[in-house]
Amino acid sequence: MRMAKKTLMRRLVMSQSLLRQGRHSELSVLVSVDGDVSPNDFLFDQSLLAIQNARETNLEDLTSRNKHLPDAVYYDIFPGEHYRLLHALARNLGKRNIVEIGTYTGMGSASLEHGMPESCKLTTFDIIPWGEFRTHLDERSFAEGRVVQFLEDISDPKMFDKHLDLLNRSEIIFCDAPKDGVFEPKFLSNLTRIKPTSSCLLILDDIRLLNMVGVWRAIRSPKLDMTSFEHWSGTGLVDVSNGFQFEG
Repeated sequence: MRMAKKTLMRRLVMSQSLLRQGRHSELSVLVSVDGDVSPNDFLFDQSLLAIQNARETNLEDLTSRNKHLPDAVYYDIFPGEHYRLLHALARNLGKRNIVEIGTYTGMGSASLEHGMPESCKLTTFDIIPWGEFRTHLDERSFAEGRVVQFLEDISDPKMFDKHLDLLNRSEIIFCDAPKDGVFEPKFLSNLTRIKPTSSCLLILDDIRLLNMVGVWRAIRSPKLDMTSFEHWSGTGLVDVSNGFQFEG
């Protein structure tokens, strides 16, 4: 009965003409930020710089390179999509390592790789090989060693600990995982064990989705909701330079 009511409510809400105007709609909830954790200077400074950089750059070469893929048009939608801002953050913060959780078609991977300096490496995790999707990645990046993929579930504590040193030596951790209500709480609980050796930014995707609102609220480290300048479904930045606190 409860599931039936939820389905009916979703149908009623999603039937509104305003929602039908968009190419994609999702249910969410508004929650005041009273009592939540505030951003710090690091988050303000990095977000303002990245927003300005994203305004001044474009990813036309990635769109052109992947023009055979219909979703390539989203690279240069800003705001509304996060690819130009991912590119800017990778350029501004990437030095040694960037970690991505959830490769999928590789649009995020391509944006991060495109922005990061030559000294940096992108390590991306998934449970399905990148080549099994209609991917935005190619063999060149892997052959040159700029991108490495591990086919491992990093929400598993044993797999997480296997790569803990890599995470500690990373400047960016981008989590764009399944948002299934299971993976993210497990992964973020694991992440409380990191001890970064430099400034480190956690980028959490889709924080406005209904089953991600509680996950975002459970983060007790300095954080900033960047949705208006990144992904329409929600993007959050978290300063994990001094470790990560999560009450999930």
